[in-house]
Amino acid sequence: NYLRPIYNADIPRVLLMTGRQVEKSTTVSIKIANNVLLRNFSRSLYVAPLNEQVKTFSRGRLDKLFRYSQKDLIRKRYMNSELTNQVFHKEFSNGSEIYLRNCYEEADNIRGLSIDDIFIDEVQDILVDALPVIMETQARSKNKHFFMTGTPKSLSNTIQQQWEKSSRGEWVIKCPKCNTHQVLGVPNVTPTGFICRAPRCRQSLPDIARAIGKWEHTNPEAELKGYRITQMMVPD
Repeated sequence: NYLRPIYNADIPRVLLMTGRQVEKSTTVSIKIANNVLLRNFSRSLYVAPLNEQVKTFSRGRLDKLFRYSQKDLIRKRYMNSELTNQVFHKEFSNGSEIYLRNCYEEADNIRGLSIDDIFIDEVQDILVDALPVIMETQARSKNKHFFMTGTPKSLSNTIQQQWEKSSRGEWVIKCPKCNTHQVLGVPNVTPTGFICRAPRCRQSLPDIARAIGKWEHTNPEAELKGYRITQMMVPD
């Protein structure tokens, strides 16, 4: 339920600062698919630091999502042999397109594209000076979205800088026993599971994924909406 507000809200600028294996790539692939299939003649750009990361996402996420959709609906309705379906460029029968590019230091291979929606993955490994060049591809768009995701490796990389500028949203859950509202962290961890961090409670929290929670933003006025997703929030 922590992903639902991110999926459903029409937010122009989003940052997901996450742990590893928290459905980040799945979220990005579904957001891209929704944008290009539900909005005719829209253009989405996916960016990752390394070429191999781009290929893995294109083949392992997007291609499988389109190929194995329910009853082959996407493939039959939006794809045919006359349209481009390459690793770095995909076309659909409604006029929409997906471009996929790598960018580590410079964004020269991205210049010249005209894009509506930008999705930057592993943004912690992309130099901050490349972001304005990437964003310039949206200059002519009337309905644009900017979506960044990544896992911080230190306190001095690109994603940390963007996080400080963002709304810094934290998923706050309520203990079913004492009703204490809390952000999951080290005080909730024991060798056998999660517990309430309230000193007088310490009640076991066996089902974190279904716990009553909501997003609270410490800098709510920020244009860039930031969401921190930890491994403790994931159902498995």
